[in-house]
This record gives sequence, structure tokens and C-alpha cells, in this order.
Amino acid sequence: MGSIIYPYQKNSLALIIGIVMLALILCPLSTLPIAFVLNPAGLVTLVGEVGLLTLMGGCGLTLLVVLMGIWAIYASQIQMEAILTPETFSYGRRGRLTTIRLTEIARITQKTLWLTDPPDWVITIESVGRQKISFSPARRLFGWKWVGFDYQAILRDLLPRLPSTAQVDPKVRIFAETGRFP
Repeated sequence: MGSIIYPYQKNSLALIIGIVMLALILCPLSTLPIAFVLNPAGLVTLVGEVGLLTLMGGCGLTLLVVLMGIWAIYASQIQMEAILTPETFSYGRRGRLTTIRLTEIARITQKTLWLTDPPDWVITIESVGRQKISFSPARRLFGWKWVGFDYQAILRDLLPRLPSTAQVDPKVRIFAETGRFP
């Protein structure tokens, strides 16, 4: 069995959402200085007690939306890698891979995060030395599947290469075989 490099698909949905968020906030804000030049009395009215609080709250909300838009654009550009060789499994951001030797894998577990709807699955590969690789094969963004790796293929190729002493959660085996979460 040779090495397998799994293809990673970028999340273009996050890029689109980030650009739309920035456009919706920054385009109207760019006209604000022009409005104050054309109507300076509006600025005097805005500085009143309620107007000032409204302006401050609006600025805070605007900053939050801009930061979320920037984060979405950044998240869409992350480069991930998953490489399975005859001796090791490597996973993570390009240039910062976590590598675990296959002979040292002690267990593969799954945990369900109920805070999301539908619930997220997190699969953790743990070595004897407590080194861990975790990923979420069911991650969703605003209801749409988060594009990434074919995690079923990764697990389907990884499970037969594990040592006989490795403990594998039965739900992980079912996902590797069927592609569905039990």
C-alpha cells in the first residue's frame, strides 16, 4: 500500500458570505462622511444623548460584522492536508501537520456535539503518547455541508492499516463503511 494524499476542497461559501457581509456594511458606511458634509446639522442632532448612544451601538455592531466578514474570508482560504503513508497519518494545516505513526495509534473515538443543529461529530485519533488528531466530518455552515476532505475515504483507508490493539469506536466503523452517522 502506497501513500495517499487526499484532495481538499476549499469552502467557497464562506468566501461569498464574507464578501457579502463586508459589502453590506462598508458600502453604506462609505456614504456617511458625505452625508455629514452635506448636512452638518444632522451631526449636531446625532450628538444628542440618544443619538450618541445609537451611534456608538451601531459602530460596535458594524465592527463585529466587519470582523466576522474578515474571519469568513480568512477561513475560506485555509489550506488543509491529509496524507496517509504506509507508516504514518498526517493531518492539519499546510505547514503545520500533526503526524502520528500508525503503529502507535491506540484508539479512534467519536463524540457528538449537541450544541449545533444537526449535531456535529468529532472523530479523534489518539496515539499511545497522547498525541491527537481531531476532525469533524459532518461540519455544517448555515445548514450547508462544510466542504473539506472525503472523511469516509480517509477512515476507510486508515482502519485496515491500524494495529490489532487499536480500539475503534463502532460508530466510526459504521461511518467508514456506509458514509452515514448512526
